[in-house]
Amino acid sequence: GKLHAIDEHLARFDQSLGLIGCKRSDIPFSLEQVCHEMIDRNKEFFASHEDAGLVILFSPGDPSLDKHAIEQPTLMMHWTEIPFGSLSKWYRHGCIARSTQTQNVPPACWPPQMKTRSRLQYYFADRESSSHVVPLDSIDRGSVVGVLFNASGYATESSISNLLVVNSEGVVVSPKLEDILHGVTLASVAQELKQLGVPFAHQNLTWQDIQSAQEIFMTG
Repeated sequence: GKLHAIDEHLARFDQSLGLIGCKRSDIPFSLEQVCHEMIDRNKEFFASHEDAGLVILFSPGDPSLDKHAIEQPTLMMHWTEIPFGSLSKWYRHGCIARSTQTQNVPPACWPPQMKTRSRLQYYFADRESSSHVVPLDSIDRGSVVGVLFNASGYATESSISNLLVVNSEGVVVSPKLEDILHGVTLASVAQELKQLGVPFAHQNLTWQDIQSAQEIFMTG
């Protein structure tokens, strides 16, 4: 097994740590080394699974209970299966993107750039979007994803990934970086587009912009 884009993922992990006032040196061991050890120690798991994702969870503790808690964080790591068999329909048939009334978490709560395990807003967006499905032969309820907006009415992300559109001028557009999670795949796509000479920009997107786009695609 091999970890995909581990440097980029750990860099984003470092960014999230910084946003809560922590740093990787608060972890009393080499996180990168343990990530690789997780592969060696779970060979039986990989023998029965096509692919998997390594989840890293970090909690700084509760300083109100222990003034030293920030120096003794809790770190959890586990594998989770990536069910490409059931996800293949997204690649073969695409999916329906639906505007939702569910707003993304505002920056006043926590920075949008921070990767967190709180996913309630995505759950509510998907529940809302899947309740208004237009039946299509090749697309079922599981292929409907909700698009979340911020308080200003601009698109941020879908419930499962970063969002991009190709506008009428052929420019690939993603929402402003300050409004979204800094996706590793999104950054990779932006770099590939630059190398190919395809115009790319981060700018505000309304639902009308999405509806009038030549193409819509997601990265995650």
